Amino acid sequence: LVVSEVALAMTLLVGAGLLTNSLLRLDRVQPGFETRGTLTAQLFPTGSRYSTGDFKPDRLNQFLDLLTERVRALPGVSEVSHAQSVPLTGIENNTRFTIVDAPPSGDQPQAQLRFVGADYFGLLKIPVKQGRPFKATDRPGAPNVAIVNESFARSHLGGVNPVGRRLKMGWGGDEPKEIVGVVGDVRHRSLGDETRPEMYVPQAQFPNAGITLLVRTTPDVDSPERLAGAITAAVRSIDPEMPVTMVRSLDSWREATLATPRLNAALLTGLSLVALLLTLVGLYGVMSHSVAQRAREMGLRMAIGARAGDVERMVLGEGMSLVALGIAIGVPAALTLTRLMKSLLYGVEASDPATYLIIAVL
Repeated sequence: LVVSEVALAMTLLVGAGLLTNSLLRLDRVQPGFETRGTLTAQLFPTGSRYSTGDFKPDRLNQFLDLLTERVRALPGVSEVSHAQSVPLTGIENNTRFTIVDAPPSGDQPQAQLRFVGADYFGLLKIPVKQGRPFKATDRPGAPNVAIVNESFARSHLGGVNPVGRRLKMGWGGDEPKEIVGVVGDVRHRSLGDETRPEMYVPQAQFPNAGITLLVRTTPDVDSPERLAGAITAAVRSIDPEMPVTMVRSLDSWREATLATPRLNAALLTGLSLVALLLTLVGLYGVMSHSVAQRAREMGLRMAIGARAGDVERMVLGEGMSLVALGIAIGVPAALTLTRLMKSLLYGVEASDPATYLIIAVL
């Protein structure tokens, strides 16, 4: 019974240790942008003001320009921008593309597509590695432009300077777009997401109904959510019928991506601690019973010259032999369990020797 309890505790504790280690590593991941002090709000332009049969991009641009101006004037606001899909919010979009004047390469590749406002990269602190960010002048009537990330440059341009090359996208406008800049990679889906090739297009040049407002607060604002009411009021002052949803900080979106790993680690840690408690109780009970049964034997041993330390070592040795056998069974069981949960781990191997050693010593 004690051997099986030790083996079970070993198995569960290793799993809990790996999940906790993975969670700590995820929490330290730098996503490639700054989440602190940023509020997001999802807007849905609907009704005849923006569409009566046909979508009216000019009216949407006018609305965004006016909204940006009013929100920027609010106390506690330092920067304002918007995007069709903001990292960590669960909104995704991709499309096929071709590189103009490049030799055909068989299948048409795909990349993630982001429609963003003029100050998007500056607000999120996404570094511009080459070229320039989008400007307020990148609007309808101006040359069509795009920005790509470093992963795109590596994957599809072989490390050649992308600035000046032209892209034709399956969605996002029919005309080719000149690449004017390269930005750093971001983890868009989650903190554990691999960076992927991304293309950015000014939302003013291709307005669409999916909008997430981004507001960076000044350092004296302790919580971005304090501005939620004022920002909603600013939207309604321009369009009383505009739906405003999911008004929450980018930090809270970041925490939401950690909710499932945190729950997994907490559940397995709880189970493993119960198993450890049962192991302690079981081992204590078995050894206590054994010592009580052998009281006469131990008295005789000490009567013929054995010391108290010799008897203690004998008892501890027998107890530790049970623990050692349980660990010997628990290690392969833990390896089997952790291989099944490999997809739940980040930055740590299922057979991480340090975790196994620490749990075995425990």
